[in-house]
Amino acid sequence: MRRKFDLFYDIPAWNKVFIAFFVTVSCFLIFFFIALLLAIPLFNLSYGEVKQYIISGPDLSNIVIVKFFQIFQSVGVFIIPSFILAFIFHGNYREYLKLKNSPHVICMILAILSIIISIPVINYFSYLNSNIDLPDFMGILEDKIIDMENEANYLMESFLDTLTIKGFILNIIMICILPAIGEELLFRGIFQRLFIEWTKNIHIGILLGAFFFSFIHFQFFGFLPRLLLGIYFGYLFAWSRTIWLPIIAHFTNNAFAVVYYYISGSDIGHSEIENLGTSEEDFIFLALSIFLSFTLIFSIYIITRSRVINR
Repeated sequence: MRRKFDLFYDIPAWNKVFIAFFVTVSCFLIFFFIALLLAIPLFNLSYGEVKQYIISGPDLSNIVIVKFFQIFQSVGVFIIPSFILAFIFHGNYREYLKLKNSPHVICMILAILSIIISIPVINYFSYLNSNIDLPDFMGILEDKIIDMENEANYLMESFLDTLTIKGFILNIIMICILPAIGEELLFRGIFQRLFIEWTKNIHIGILLGAFFFSFIHFQFFGFLPRLLLGIYFGYLFAWSRTIWLPIIAHFTNNAFAVVYYYISGSDIGHSEIENLGTSEEDFIFLALSIFLSFTLIFSIYIITRSRVINR
């Protein structure tokens, strides 16, 4: 039986990777200009502001416009390309992206707990990452990386700096729901599958997908912890054969930070929870976090494996 759309179904995997990059970049450009065109009447942008946005992106001092562009980016760069690519590569986007399968309730609970329990581990990798020194001849690059990191922290602090329920709900949608759905659809549902198909090795494919996931955020000092999370999300997808389990884990990771900063009122980089597991005094927390995280992850593996075998 002929598929609804099978033009790209049988082409080599590396060609699919190229097409995936092309579609993703194209959607980014298209939705950026759509957002820009909509922002002109909505925010009364002048010609100079429009020109600035095209050259350097939204002005970070106007957080409302930045949030507007952020939401468009999540939809246009991650969600829309994922459905387009799933359709042209398979024809049935729900089947290709593993949207039909529902995760086991116990696995959902374990995935949520594993993200919270692993906070000291993630903090430790973040601490190691922040202490990486580039060679002297790369000093200019290091300064640029630091500037980008400071800009990213300032942006996130601006997002989280809200005292209203309305602002909190908007952050949940913008920082938690949309990125969790969009990034998992694209990086796990599309690119990880393509990398596995290309390399013929599930572990290399997961690693490449996680590397791309971490790299695309353009935050050097958060590369290692994000790589670690990307690998975990990748295995959740591979084991469970449903995109919803890594989406839930991803959402939990983002939501925990949003809820914590909303309740505590702490600044990014200056809260006790961010430093847990990074000092010698916290060794017991780090060791316990490693043990419990592996226990929870192994439990998820056992449950998902048994479900797949019994299907």
